[in-house]
Amino acid sequence: MEAERFHAILNAILDEPDMSLMKLAEMSGIPYKTLTNWRSSGAMPDRTNFSKLAVALGMNVSELSKATLDEVIDISRCYRIEKKISMMDGYQKKLACALLDTISSVERE
Repeated sequence: MEAERFHAILNAILDEPDMSLMKLAEMSGIPYKTLTNWRSSGAMPDRTNFSKLAVALGMNVSELSKATLDEVIDISRCYRIEKKISMMDGYQKKLACALLDTISSVERE
């Protein structure tokens, strides 16, 4: 992946309302200082950290390498929502799933 594309993806992910460098560090297992360095200096991740980043965003390395910026954002959002729903208890989970089903059916119309 070229540096310009990687940094566009990283910045777009970090611009999401529910995302921060600290949260991405926690989700990925990549040190906060490393993420900060990528963002400020234009450095690129090594293979190990690129793989960790892909998993944290709900993808594999190949998907992250080939996906468009919009696809990365959409997949990442869905993955984070699914993780939040999986941590809910019975009633909350049913309600959240019903809401997502409703949104999906409206989007298809």
